[in-house]
Amino acid sequence: TVRAFVEQAAIYILRQAKLPLTCQVMSGGGHFYLLLPNNRSTIQILTKTSQRLDEWSLKTTNGEIRFNLAWSKLSKDNIKRLAQSLEEIHKELRNTTFTPLKNSLSSGGWLEEEFVREAIEIGENQGICTSCGKRPGDWEKDEENKYICPVCHKDREIGRELPNSSGFALKEASFDSTKRFPFLIGGLLNERSNSQNPLVELVWNYFPEFEDTPVIRSKIARYIPRKDDGEIKTFEEIAEEARGWKALGVLKADVDNLGLIFQKGLGDNASMARIATLSRNLDLFFGNYMEQLICEKFPDIYIAYSGGDDMLVIGPWDMIIRFAFVLHKRFRDYVSGNPNWGLSAGILIMHPKTPLLQAVERAEALLKRSKSGEK
Repeated sequence: TVRAFVEQAAIYILRQAKLPLTCQVMSGGGHFYLLLPNNRSTIQILTKTSQRLDEWSLKTTNGEIRFNLAWSKLSKDNIKRLAQSLEEIHKELRNTTFTPLKNSLSSGGWLEEEFVREAIEIGENQGICTSCGKRPGDWEKDEENKYICPVCHKDREIGRELPNSSGFALKEASFDSTKRFPFLIGGLLNERSNSQNPLVELVWNYFPEFEDTPVIRSKIARYIPRKDDGEIKTFEEIAEEARGWKALGVLKADVDNLGLIFQKGLGDNASMARIATLSRNLDLFFGNYMEQLICEKFPDIYIAYSGGDDMLVIGPWDMIIRFAFVLHKRFRDYVSGNPNWGLSAGILIMHPKTPLLQAVERAEALLKRSKSGEK
């Protein structure tokens, strides 16, 4: 759903500016680049979109998920010096990260009331969601007996259906800061009720549904381990496949210094076409090749996500360690041994009952330590 969220924001901006999808130069790894006309109307569209994204972030996620939007003016000469221009754009983007949610928290001064969120009301027979620990949830009497909030319940349903889906459909909708997608309505293509007459389809398997609908081919790595009867393995069942201690390993990896490579790596030969090709080739490695490798050689590894320039996978702890060595070698081969390209990873070994969000945060911390050279 992260990829769909990023795409719907880009599509919304292009539709507001009455521009075709071809003006989206690059998209992947939670980023997109749009080529827009430099006029007053475009600035107004971008400013209003940024404000609405901040509003959505506060109302829907209490500011925990933020969408940073930045733009910079380019002349014909700037486009020829694209590496330098990208550096300016990245500088503007970094500046927005230093002032998160500025559009909703200030207006000629701090809006103090926006810094305090509404108290959580827990109804009868409700409790704090066992999954996220942030919203009230209803009691679910299943094998785990836990409280689940509506957001986590929907995420779980999408997670179950995603491996069997063929794509994601986005439909026109009015702005709503309380919904999962603030600008467009989204639904998996195997959900007939949500995919009729879509505005655009994000397709990862060929799915000829609507002849007049624009299609964005978007391969998404979504392999998950299954039992012999086709049912998805639980984390406990995946841990049972480990040799020795029945534990899980969580691996989080991404490419080192990618921003610098985009800015400096192509030198005077930098162009939109070359940079877009570089981005697509990285996505090809993480989104396509890694899924094929895991499916064939490491069948008990669960892909949480893999695409753009990073990945998060979960599997038996010993298999994860073996996979890390193979990942390193295959990436070195993919970049032809170029010493300017590096890949860092953090690996956490955990009990299968450990909350996944906590495990991912710890793996992220280990990834940062590996990038800094700490041991």
